[in-house]
Amino acid sequence: MAIYHCHCQVISRGQGRSAVAAAAYRSGEKITNSYDGVTHDYRKKKGIVYKEIMLCENAPEEWKDRALFWNNIEQAERDTAARLAREFEIALPIELSTKEQIDFVRAFVHENFVNIGMCADFAIHDKGDGNPHCHILLTMRPIDRNGKWESKMEKVYLCKNREGVERGFTAKELKEQEADEWEKQLPYFKNGKVSARPVYLTKWEAEHDLRYKEYVRVKGKNNPKKSKYDRQNPTITLWNSSEFMNLIRSKLADAINAELMAKSLDVRVDHRSYKDQGIFEIPTQHMGVAATNMERRGVASMRGEENRKFEIINEHLHKINKEIKEKEAERERFKGNQKEKGTYEHGHGASTQTENWIGRKVYLAATKEIVTALRVVRIEGIKTPNQFRESADDLEKKCDSISDLIDSLEQKIGHYREAEKYLRDYQKYETVAQAYQKQNPLFKRGFKTKYQSELSKLYQAKQWLEQMKIKTDIPPEKVEELIKEKEREVGQLKNELAEAQERIRALRAAEKVIARIQERDRGRTRGRTETTFREGEYYHEKV
Repeated sequence: MAIYHCHCQVISRGQGRSAVAAAAYRSGEKITNSYDGVTHDYRKKKGIVYKEIMLCENAPEEWKDRALFWNNIEQAERDTAARLAREFEIALPIELSTKEQIDFVRAFVHENFVNIGMCADFAIHDKGDGNPHCHILLTMRPIDRNGKWESKMEKVYLCKNREGVERGFTAKELKEQEADEWEKQLPYFKNGKVSARPVYLTKWEAEHDLRYKEYVRVKGKNNPKKSKYDRQNPTITLWNSSEFMNLIRSKLADAINAELMAKSLDVRVDHRSYKDQGIFEIPTQHMGVAATNMERRGVASMRGEENRKFEIINEHLHKINKEIKEKEAERERFKGNQKEKGTYEHGHGASTQTENWIGRKVYLAATKEIVTALRVVRIEGIKTPNQFRESADDLEKKCDSISDLIDSLEQKIGHYREAEKYLRDYQKYETVAQAYQKQNPLFKRGFKTKYQSELSKLYQAKQWLEQMKIKTDIPPEKVEELIKEKEREVGQLKNELAEAQERIRALRAAEKVIARIQERDRGRTRGRTETTFREGEYYHEKV
C-alpha cells in the first residue's frame, strides 16, 4: 500500500558534510572533491534503479557531468559553514512500476524545482524490500542569465535622489532605476584632509550645492555609504521558507493521489499530520538504518519496542474513539426523536446516555495522560516511582549550573563589547591625535578646540585599554568574532536549559498521573483489574 514520506534536509559544511559525498553516495559513483581532495567511492552500492541530472534554463550543458557539477558548487561556496545543497527524500508508491516511478519523479522534479530555477540531481533506490524511494539533491543558489551563481547576500547602498530622499538599493536594483534618478553617496573630505570626518554626497550634490564647494574626493577613499545589514537574495529567501516546504509536501501528496486515481486504485495518501487530520493516534517513530537492521536480525531495538507499544495503544484508542462517535450519533438521534415528539418524556434515558457519553470523554482524556506518562517513563528510564523525584532534582541542579554558566558568559560578552567599542574609538581617532602632534604650536590650541570631542574619546579609550591591559593594535573584528562565538555558546546553553526545564515539567506531570493511578488502585476491590507500576512499565493483572 502507498505510504507518504517526504523528508527535507540541508547538506552543510558546518555539519562536516559535503555535497560531493552526498551525490556520490546517492548515485553510486566515484567522485573526488576538489575542495578538500577527498575521494568518495560508492560504486559497490546496490539498489540504485535510476539517476539523472536535470538542469534549469540558464545552466551550462557541461553540468550534466555529476563530478563537474557538484565540484563547481563546492568551489562556489567559500564559507567553512556553507549550505551546499538541499535534499528531499520521498517515498514512491509501490503500486507504480519502475518506469512509471521514473516518469513520475522526472515530471515532479521538473514542475516543482527545475521550472523555478533549481538544478536537480535525483536517484531512485529500490532494494526489492518494498521501500522504493527517491533522493532529490537541489542547488541552493539561483543562476543568472550568464550561467553564473547569484549571490546569497547583497550589499544595500543608501542612495539619494535630487529631492534629498534616501533609500536602500542593491547593485542590481540600482541598475534597473532610471538614469540619474538615484545616486550612490560617496565620501567627500573638506580640502582633501582625511583626518576630518567625511561627508557622504552624491555627485550631483557635490557639484551643485555651494555648501560643499570645499569638499573633494580623495584617492583610495571611495567606499559608498551602505546599510549596516545586507539583504538576502529574495529567491533564496523563498526557497528557504517553511511555506515553500509545506507547498512541496502538499504538491507531492496531490501528485501521488493523481497517479493512484489514474490507475483506479482506492488508496490515497495525506501530507498532513494526525493532529491536522483530526486523527487521535500516536505516530510511530522513524526506525532508521541501525534499528531496522537489528529488527531484521531478530534483535529487538528500543525504537521497535516503542513502536509496538504505540500500535497496541492505538488499537485501544481506535476502539474508544469509535465508541465515542457511536454514542454521539445515538445522542443526536435521541435529541431528534424528542423534538419530533414535541416532548421530553424520556428525559431520564437521555440523561443516562449523556452521562455515558461524558464518561467516555473523561476516560479518553485520562488515556491521553497515561500515554504521555508512559513515554516519559520510557525516555527517562524510570524504574521506580521514587526515581521521578530523583531525576527531576538532578535536572534542577543541572539547570542551576547552566544558568550560572550563562550569567558568566553574558558578563564576558558585556566586557568584550566594551573592549570592541574602545578599540574602534582608539583606532578611529588615533589619526586625529597624530595630526595634533604634527601641528604648529601656534595652531595646536585651535586644533584641540575643533577636535575636542574626538580627542576626548581617544583619551578615554586609551585609559580604559591600558587599565584592562589590552593591546591597542588588536583588530576590533577579532573581538566581534569572539563575541559571536560566545553568543552562540549562550544560545546553545539556553536551548539545553529549556530542554531540561521541559523534562522537569514532564517528570512532575507523569509523577502526578502515576500517583493518582496508584491511589485509585488501592481502593479497588478484589477481582477487578488493577494497574500496577513496576520496572518502568504499566501492565494489568488480576488481583
